[in-house]
Amino acid sequence: MEDSELIALFERRDEHAIEEADRQYGALCRAMALEMTGSRQDAEEICNDVWLAVWNAIPPEKPMHFPAYVFGITRNLASHRLRARYAVRRGGGERPAFLDELAECLPAPDSVEQELDRRALSAAVNRFFVFFCIPPN
Repeated sequence: MEDSELIALFERRDEHAIEEADRQYGALCRAMALEMTGSRQDAEEICNDVWLAVWNAIPPEKPMHFPAYVFGITRNLASHRLRARYAVRRGGGERPAFLDELAECLPAPDSVEQELDRRALSAAVNRFFVFFCIPPN
């Protein structure tokens, strides 16, 4: 089947379009995803996501070169999958619990004397502000 006929199937919302696209380009799609992710399960899921993305995009999109369009989507989805996988390995943006436990063991940045001086200065500034800056009624 020609690519133009395949795109026409997608435009008519014919479910056979997905089967035909998978028959023609599915093996290459899975091979590309497998090469990028190293996981057969991820490659299968990515390929299924590719067909869903193509189904949702056509229409209104009408790609000039269908294989390049499909492989571009495959590459993008595989890249997103890899980023998500490595983000989870790095903690997924969350701070590990052991850092919270270590924070309790670290000394405070200021000594007790410095903290007392800071509080006394703050109280003096507040008294000054109240006495000299607030007009009497």
